Amino acid sequence: MVTIANDRGVELTRQIVGVGAIKPGEQRKFTVAVEVFAPPEASDPEKDDVRTTTDASRGGVMRR
Repeated sequence: MVTIANDRGVELTRQIVGVGAIKPGEQRKFTVAVEVFAPPEASDPEKDDVRTTTDASRGGVMRR
């Protein structure tokens, strides 16, 4: 299950992700990617303190 929450911890969405049946001794590997879209009317990113990461091992966090 993947849960997305905002910076206040409010759950925005929840999705179940199928990985197939896992037998004893089997493993599954997954990759998480985050795509960020800023609409044209958004503020200037040069002036905002925006940091993103798409590496799940680094927390997969978008901060603003």
